[in-house]
Amino acid sequence: MAEEQIPEPVPEIPGLPGLPDDKLSAAQKVAVFLTKARLDEYIDLMNKPWRLIWLNFISGIARGVGMVIGGGIIATILILVAVKMLSAMLHHVGGLPWVGDQLADAIAWILSAINQKQGG
Repeated sequence: MAEEQIPEPVPEIPGLPGLPDDKLSAAQKVAVFLTKARLDEYIDLMNKPWRLIWLNFISGIARGVGMVIGGGIIATILILVAVKMLSAMLHHVGGLPWVGDQLADAIAWILSAINQKQGG
C-alpha cells in the first residue's frame, strides 16, 4: 500500500480561529490587521482626552523622576572621580599647602604692584 502524505496544517491567523490565510476575504484581512495594530485602543484613547492627559502626566512624572535619579547617580560618579583625580594630583605636587603658598605669593605680588602704582 502507498503511504498517504498528510498535508501540513495551514497557520491560523490570530483572532479568526480555524480560517487559514488564503481563505480570508479582504475585509477580514483588514479586520485582522486593525486588531493586531490595536487601533481600537488608540481610537478609544483619542475619544477620552482626559485619560490621554492623565496618562501623559503620569509618564512625564516618571520620566522626570528617572532623569533626576539617573542624573544624581552620574553626577555622584563624576564628582567622586574628580575628587580622586584632584587628591592624586595634589598629593603628587606636595599637597594643598603648596597651592596655598603659591596663592599667597601671587596675592603678595599683586598687592606690592598696587602699592608701587599708588606710591609712584
